Amino acid sequence: MSTASAKLLAGEDFASDDDLVNDWPSGANQRLENEDASVVPPVRLRLASSKPNRKRQRLHRISSCTAFVFASMACFLGIFLGLLLVLAANEKCNTQLHNDSSISVAEKRVKNISSECPTYPWPELRLPTSVEPVKYTLTIRPNLTTFVSTGNVDIDLNINSRTDLIVLHAHGLNATSYQITVDGTHINAQKENCEFLGQWAFKLSNAVNQGEKVQLSIRFVGQVSDDLVGLYKNTHYGSDGSKSYSAVTQFEPTDARKMFPCFDEPAFKAVFQVSIERERRHTSKANMALQKTDIVDGQIEVDHFAPSVKMSTYLVAIAVFDFANVTEMTKHTTHPIRVSIHANQDMIKGRADLALETAIKGLEYLETFFKVPFPLEKQDLLALDDFAEGAMENWGLITFRDSLLLYDQNRSTTRSKELIATVVVHELAHQWFGNLVTMKWWNDLWLNEGFANFIEYFVTDRIFPDWKLMDQFYVENLLPGLYLDGMTTSHAISVPVHDPAEIGGIFDAISYQKGASIIRMFMGLSGEEPFKLGLQEYLEHYKYQNAEGSDLWEILQKHISSMGDVSLIDVATAWTTQVGYPLIQARLENSGTTLVIFNQTRFLSLIDERTDDRMAHKWPIPIIYKTDSTMQSKTVWMKGSNGRNLNVILPTPAKWVIANADGSGFYRVLYDQAIYNEIAKQLKLDHTALSAVDRAAVLYDAFSFVKSGHLRLETLMNLLAYLESGKETDRAPWVVVLGQLRQIEDLIEDPDMIDTFQTYERRLVAATYSNLGWELTESHSDRQLQAEMIAFVCRLELQDCVQSALIRFSDWLVDNSSIHADLLPVVLAEGVKHGNVSTWQRLFTAYLNSKVPSEKSVFLHAVAATRDLKMLSKFLAYTLDRHMIKPNMMPRAFEFLMTNPIATMRCWRHLRLHWKEIGDLLGETTMIGSTAKMIIQDFATDFDYEEAKRFFDGKELGSSRARVDQVQKLFLAQTVWGYGTLPPPRDQIAHRAAS
Repeated sequence: MSTASAKLLAGEDFASDDDLVNDWPSGANQRLENEDASVVPPVRLRLASSKPNRKRQRLHRISSCTAFVFASMACFLGIFLGLLLVLAANEKCNTQLHNDSSISVAEKRVKNISSECPTYPWPELRLPTSVEPVKYTLTIRPNLTTFVSTGNVDIDLNINSRTDLIVLHAHGLNATSYQITVDGTHINAQKENCEFLGQWAFKLSNAVNQGEKVQLSIRFVGQVSDDLVGLYKNTHYGSDGSKSYSAVTQFEPTDARKMFPCFDEPAFKAVFQVSIERERRHTSKANMALQKTDIVDGQIEVDHFAPSVKMSTYLVAIAVFDFANVTEMTKHTTHPIRVSIHANQDMIKGRADLALETAIKGLEYLETFFKVPFPLEKQDLLALDDFAEGAMENWGLITFRDSLLLYDQNRSTTRSKELIATVVVHELAHQWFGNLVTMKWWNDLWLNEGFANFIEYFVTDRIFPDWKLMDQFYVENLLPGLYLDGMTTSHAISVPVHDPAEIGGIFDAISYQKGASIIRMFMGLSGEEPFKLGLQEYLEHYKYQNAEGSDLWEILQKHISSMGDVSLIDVATAWTTQVGYPLIQARLENSGTTLVIFNQTRFLSLIDERTDDRMAHKWPIPIIYKTDSTMQSKTVWMKGSNGRNLNVILPTPAKWVIANADGSGFYRVLYDQAIYNEIAKQLKLDHTALSAVDRAAVLYDAFSFVKSGHLRLETLMNLLAYLESGKETDRAPWVVVLGQLRQIEDLIEDPDMIDTFQTYERRLVAATYSNLGWELTESHSDRQLQAEMIAFVCRLELQDCVQSALIRFSDWLVDNSSIHADLLPVVLAEGVKHGNVSTWQRLFTAYLNSKVPSEKSVFLHAVAATRDLKMLSKFLAYTLDRHMIKPNMMPRAFEFLMTNPIATMRCWRHLRLHWKEIGDLLGETTMIGSTAKMIIQDFATDFDYEEAKRFFDGKELGSSRARVDQVQKLFLAQTVWGYGTLPPPRDQIAHRAAS
């Protein structure tokens, strides 16, 4: 599943799929035992206000910004509010933060089995291992008129130990008949169901023994559902108003059981021979290539597909549709691979080229890199109207949200182009990491997603080097991971998962972004070539099998010799099995000739969560440093076991040091005041002396440390001062700054303070806005920065920006090709904001009629900016009508609405009032959690917290529970802020704004 998926805010155009899974503000209250004068004891600042919320329109979210957006809500908020009321720590917050008495989902489910299924013979969440599947012969008949699915499956079984019980998964299916044979002889069996567990158990009349050949044959009936999981209905509306249906599948993590009875756990790998019965007017696809087609009668045909390679059930996929396609063969792979892009006829023309080019180049590069041939004859990529995730890596039949596969060079943004390429590569990487070698159980999900997330940047950077994607890795991976991992609601990368109901909760920034960041850290420590050789041996050794994290580390250890006396296995174990990450401090001594790294401690955002047991974690940390006098980075190790300071003798005296060069390590660095002063001077003198990533990292950590009270506000403002010159043209630092400032302003409720703060913001961005202007730039990265900066400045209501946008909006009304796609989001949003009812209706009609998926998101964002209450009410009503706003767009629709000041409380009321209808529309997907997250993530008062807690307590959220719990913890953190600066923040901000 793509990064886009997990997060799963399904991303389109100027907003990333990462937004939907990755929900991240910045974290920072950290207890430090430090004599450094720059470390100020954190105090509490209460932000509640009786004044109405005065949120301002935010820059359209982009995946890289979103990571900081949430991560940074806290950093300045209390500071910039200018409130001086300092409150002592209160017991109420402690109670809110430490509700450790709750039992896990798995424990609750186990307790309920006996009441839900009192006579069921296997009262366990996991299947027994006494029986395992070898081969499935499956025929499936999805009827696209009645939406009933019928099928039959013959499962050849291995008996690992004597048993009289065969247990497998089935959910929402009815068995019309079944038969069990042992060595060809029929035996009697009694079938029992436990729908609560999604299991069927067959109690045999005679026990079967190890080595006997057993076949289980079942005829069954199910549904082609509406809820985007299992076998479900994909609906397409044509330009002429016609409606057509497709049948497609989404099985990860545990929904194969909704289409056919199966052993639905990743370790039960088997061969699948699939046949699909369909109407003659349709085409069908499966994981493997088509072998033959039989004609049943004049209108019905049966497609028979080749036996699959050995694989897990969650990777099985079928599709029945009437799509068009574009096809090309690879030229530089072991054998030619047929790569095809499939989409609706009225959407594919001229929009498949980017995905096809990326898929061809990606397969060729990955096969060379991994030295393991792609084993299939073909690779199909399907663009779907209705898809809950971003994309899904089904072996040989990858499915995508249409906005992440179809690119229109005239009407899609640069960000959309980048997203499509990276998501395609992400899913192709899974064909090796995840499909060829699969985790034994979901606790090692990160082996799939962390590697695919890293590879999507690494390989796309090689395919399109001008995009400089590895420069974006820091802001799009480390920051989301650092944020979420700074809370006690986080989990280790390798996390125990006992119940399938808990699996959806770990498709998050830890498995994806932190996992990818740790992999990048290890590659950087070992060197690319040794790391690559280790991966090649791992894939060759475990192909078509299941593996654990320890299996990978043992093989990599053999190829890595550059870590001295530090064991990769020990390092990997510490970083993947411990929750959280370290904060270290750094200073220069002896006239700048000695770098001192000291006081390793776990980073936690909330002071109340910093209990002794939580703070006791230690990590072996690779300190990757460079200084103003030695710009070539070097590595030394701070071993977590001895707890000693690390003293590094520098070859030449240094004024400043970067102790996590290029964001290579997954940790935070707090510098002493002298180093911060020198870095601020350097940024003003020549900011390029620090790399773009180093600038972004220093600024991001500084925002976080101000929030936690460990850094003076004045220090942060000194660091930011260099931006006023307009010379900062790299996107990474601006992504951090714009995201942080935007979230801070959104939470300020004091009208006077908003004005003061916005004046300060304008001072920081004015010169850069002027330099970038409105004329389209050539660079891939510069185009994105230009669009982000213009949107930010227009949100600040700078007259030049608003007027420029409205002039272009008038031009667009006459000629809708007059505005480049990168500038269209802000132009249309400003047009609607300052327009009338007919303006809104025209844009919403454009949303309904557009056949460019990424463009639809632009239109939806624009209509969400309305200031007309009637139009806002109509928009909210449309979220309940799948014909107007598709359910898979609901999280994005509310994300857009929540940037509109007049919509926020109405959205919250709408969610509570229509909870059941929303749940029915979104079904058993994590989209219910994403939708809730979009609405409550910016709440910042105790009242909001209590309201949300009251509403969600006791709600059946399934795999969305973890997401809702996490976001509630986030806005709890937003009600308490640390600062330690005097004079009052208001005065400091006012002084900076006026100077």
